[in-house]
Amino acid sequence: MTTHQSKIEKLIAELCPNGVEFKEFGGVCEIADNKRRPVASSLRVAGKTPYYGANNIQDYVEGFTHEGDFVLIAEDGSASLENYS
Repeated sequence: MTTHQSKIEKLIAELCPNGVEFKEFGGVCEIADNKRRPVASSLRVAGKTPYYGANNIQDYVEGFTHEGDFVLIAEDGSASLENYS
């Protein structure tokens, strides 16, 4: 009988020989999605701050809504690392 492992299972076996502990994402970090304020392109004021969308930087705008370092997780669109900065 052949056992089929997913890519993630193979990576866990290779990189974490003692296994991993799975936790809910919100239990290990703060999720700031509810603070996001999408702005239609016609309403954006040109500036120097990158404006991120589902497929990387969409525009550069004046001002910002979040200060700090953040991890952006693809929700839709391309989840390919080759298409993200």
